[in-house]
Amino acid sequence: MIKRVYIVATCIIALLFTSCKKSNVNATSLDGLQVEAEAISGWCGSSFKVTVNKEKTEKQSLKSNCQPDVDNHTKSYKTNADLFKKLNDFILSKALLDTNIQECARCLDGEDYLITIKNNDQINKLSIANKEGEYKAFLDLIKQL
Repeated sequence: MIKRVYIVATCIIALLFTSCKKSNVNATSLDGLQVEAEAISGWCGSSFKVTVNKEKTEKQSLKSNCQPDVDNHTKSYKTNADLFKKLNDFILSKALLDTNIQECARCLDGEDYLITIKNNDQINKLSIANKEGEYKAFLDLIKQL
């Protein structure tokens, strides 16, 4: 009986160690970082979308219910190294690759930022609504891209 308990306990401990999520807490940079952000609101729909990695930034202006006179167009350019470093540092400092944020201002006709953060094989999807809180600096960086 004691052998069974020992074997079960050993298996449980082994499972716990093998199922731990890899974290970037001690990392100083995210080598494969790519961020996709989209501003979306309840009534208006999507107004812009931006995709950025270390090399290239692509910004799309999108026609929406609130901006019917805006034509869909895409602008691509070289990523600003300083802004990208700030984005990288913010993601690391707030552990955004491991954080679950699912706010929904668009549910009440407000505006959210749907953000996908990718680093190599790690992906996290966030929905941030509060533009005055803890993530204001992050949203401001995205708007500057």
